[in-house]
Amino acid sequence: MMSSFFSPEEKIDAALRKFHQREAGWAAVPRGYEEIFAADEDSTDAPGDYEMRQRALGARAILEWIVGEGLHPKKLVKRLLAVGRACGTEPFNVLTMEEAGLLCEETKAAHSHRCKVLSAMIKKAGMHGFKIAGQKPESATAKYSAGAAGNENRANSVKKNKPIKQTKK
Repeated sequence: MMSSFFSPEEKIDAALRKFHQREAGWAAVPRGYEEIFAADEDSTDAPGDYEMRQRALGARAILEWIVGEGLHPKKLVKRLLAVGRACGTEPFNVLTMEEAGLLCEETKAAHSHRCKVLSAMIKKAGMHGFKIAGQKPESATAKYSAGAAGNENRANSVKKNKPIKQTKK
């Protein structure tokens, strides 16, 4: 965990340095649209008009979700990191939750929650394979919730079956 006296830029640089040390073989290789579409056209099961319309609808839905919090660059990047992880696109899918959080000057729990919101949206749309890489399965979330049910060491917890202390006047 980095100390709080580091500037945001230093924290981002440290997260990127850690990523590049771990993923030494990864290099951003820009691909043009022509190359991407040529690879799709060369396949034996090239998409028809219906499939292309479905892809366009999906792309539009994802873009609308990315700009859902507004056009502030930091908010866009936060949501873009979650979408990149969901799509399995490098480098997004190889960043740890902690590194993604550091890039956005937030905790890994905040990035994890954003991924959870996105996967819920994908599941609600009826798509299969909605669990994003790095997420715990739904069964684990239910077990954690059940285990924490009696925990009173939480903010705003309600004390059960305990007498309220009376103050002396």
